[in-house]
Formats: sequence, C-alpha cells, structure tokens
Amino acid sequence: MNSTTPTCLSDINITYPAVINGKPCLASTVTFTPSTSPALTSGNYTVTLIATCSSPTCAVIRTATFYLTVGTNLNFTVTASPASERVSTLPGSTGPVALTATLNAPAQPSTSDIVFSLDTGYVLPAGVTVCEEGASCSAGLTSASSCTLGATVGSTCSAPPITFSVAATASPGSYNIPIIGTSGLAKSIPALYLLKVGTFTLTAYTSSNLYTDPHQRPVVNFTWDPLSPFAGKSATFNAIDPAASVRPSAAFPNDPPAPGGESKVYVAGVSSGTNADQVLNAANATLLWNFGCASCTPVTSTQLNSPVSFNTSGRFSPRLSVTDNAGNVCYSITGSDATADNPCYCPLQLSADSMIVSKPPPTFREIKP
Repeated sequence: MNSTTPTCLSDINITYPAVINGKPCLASTVTFTPSTSPALTSGNYTVTLIATCSSPTCAVIRTATFYLTVGTNLNFTVTASPASERVSTLPGSTGPVALTATLNAPAQPSTSDIVFSLDTGYVLPAGVTVCEEGASCSAGLTSASSCTLGATVGSTCSAPPITFSVAATASPGSYNIPIIGTSGLAKSIPALYLLKVGTFTLTAYTSSNLYTDPHQRPVVNFTWDPLSPFAGKSATFNAIDPAASVRPSAAFPNDPPAPGGESKVYVAGVSSGTNADQVLNAANATLLWNFGCASCTPVTSTQLNSPVSFNTSGRFSPRLSVTDNAGNVCYSITGSDATADNPCYCPLQLSADSMIVSKPPPTFREIKP
C-alpha cells in the first residue's frame, strides 16, 4: 500500500498468498489506525492502494483510490459580500468582493485551511475575468484566495477581496457565479455571486384604460323566512329586511344566521354625494331574483318581497341582481370592452348550498285506543 498521507501513515507492504483454499485471493481486509506519535493532523486524505503479482506467470499491477477522513467532518458555509453588483459602463470592474467561510457544527480539533475557487466545471462568461489582490486577472482563482478557519463553531475567516473585470466585449446580462471553498476533500455549497453586466433599462408600461363609475353601484342584501323551509312549503325572500342583524331569533336560537339587511341604491338629488344610501324601492331601482332551483314556483321574480314555493328538497344558491335608475352611465363590470353606456347594477349570489330545503314534515293521524 502506498499513501500520500504523512509519515504516521507511512508506506505499508502487505503480502497475501495467491491462493486461499484452492481459490484465487480476491479480497483482503486492511485497517487504518492513525498513530498518536507523531500525531496525525485531522483532515481528508487520498490513499492509493496498489496490488501487484510477482509470479513468473503473472506481471499485473492494479490500483484503487481510498478516501480517508481523520477527525470530525468539516462543515462550513461560504458567503460573498456584496452578493451582487452591476457593471454599467464597459469596460469596467466591480467593487471588492469579500469571500468568507463560517464553521458550522461540529467543532474541529484544529484549524482548517480554506481555499476559495470557482465551482468545478464553471466557466466565466466571455469577457469577464476575476482579479485577486496583487495578481493579474484571469479565468479563475488561485490558492492565494484562502484563509485559515478556526476550530470553534461560528468561527469565520476571509480571503483577500477579489474583483470581477468586465471587458467592452462582454454580453449584457445577469450571471450567477458559483464560488466554493475547499479544505482537502471537504467542499462547501456554492455561494452565488450575481454579476449584472450592462445598463439597467426600465421599459415604459402603459396599462389599459382605467374606468370609474360616476357613483356607487347598488349595495345588495337579502334574507328569507323561514331559513330552512320544508319542501312543498313557501319561503319569502326580502331585499329590504332591516331586522336581518337580529336573527337568529330568541325563539329559534339554533337557526343559522341570516345573510343580508337592506339593499340600497344611488338616487340622483337624494343620495349623499355619490353614495348608494337610499333604501331600495320599486321607484328607484329594478331587481331580478333567481332562486337557484328549476322546480321552484316561481323560478324568478322582480318583486321586493317574493314568496317562493320549493317543490323539492335540496341545497340551493339564491341570487339577487339590483339595477338603479340612474341610466346607462356605468362601465362594463367585466371584459376589455368597457364602455360608459351600461346600467349601474350589482348582483349578489350566495355560495353554493347556502339555503337548505328539508324534506316534507311527517304527517300524523290519530288512532283510537
């Protein structure tokens, strides 16, 4: 066995018979035990194993690589500060970039040398080079970009600052440059430095037209009573129920809370400013009910207070649309073809299954004893 480790793991020659129990020797076990005198420094080592055959009929050499870690695993983080910069004028250069390593848990038995470099396989954009203090700019970092990291968790160390030089021929754009730290075989997760090349241009944006209504649209609310009618019975829908806020009533405390309250509309010359603050009536607005069930009688209505007979049980979503009488002065609610010649209306449709119609109640017949 030959090794690139220090003398305390010096070369070891081990000879095994070519045949064991009549079969070729295919495997052997070797135990690595670092010596204590002299002490082996904690770190990562590459050990090359060499197997040779010296038989007259055999002249073969085989090698294998074994990676040996001595001491605790080295876990550290690399950061670049600042994390990004723009070079607007070409040719140009960034300001100093500090590369820092921080030791994470666990603590180490001794200090560690950290060498910073571009991540393996990464190539800088055309026209961009990296510059170290006191050295010419090149396509990568040298071992001079290094520092010694302390053994205590949270320890930091920084290499001499670097800069990125951008030639006039560099293509404008944004480039994430991955920078790593290594110590032996230990490698950090890349720190991404964002290099932005070229001027920053804001493109003017013109939105589509913004339309506003001349006054508030109708405020739509409604209630119905009873809240849970039986099939075959009627419920009355009310668009101007001022008592909605007091329900459920004391007589029926388990009833679900009723939606709504009074519907209101804008009335020219009467409303305060542009507010829809006038209670809905037959003179200042029109309304259209849709009770959400095809078997209802009626299916739709235009009355303020509309009785409805539910002929089947189920869950329904009633809807009320209110249009004020201000004329066609409001813009389209949806679509890109908004024009100021639409009536000012507003719909309210309750969520699915808001109204529950129960099955018909049981009938009773008195039987003589």
